[in-house]
Amino acid sequence: MAIVIVLVCLIAPGIAGFYAVRNGMRWVVPVLIAGFTALMIWAIWKGQNAQGWDGLGYALVAAFVAAPAILGAVLGGLLGWWRNRKTLAAAGLHN
Repeated sequence: MAIVIVLVCLIAPGIAGFYAVRNGMRWVVPVLIAGFTALMIWAIWKGQNAQGWDGLGYALVAAFVAAPAILGAVLGGLLGWWRNRKTLAAAGLHN
């Protein structure tokens, strides 16, 4: 079950980033990255301040939710940018 959560956190922002860049809304990818980075920073901060086993939950959120989401958004944005350039080049609209 844990791998499903990681895969969903990787794939969902990747798809969002891909289609956002393909449709000309490139600002969505940095917003996703900033949001998930803020989530990671918050989880690490809360984990350091927590006592005992409570800190482990925050570390798991940072490692298995926020980090794959950041990676997915970056990869989706790059893939969308690459596919957009490829499509424009095939149509003769890009140098």
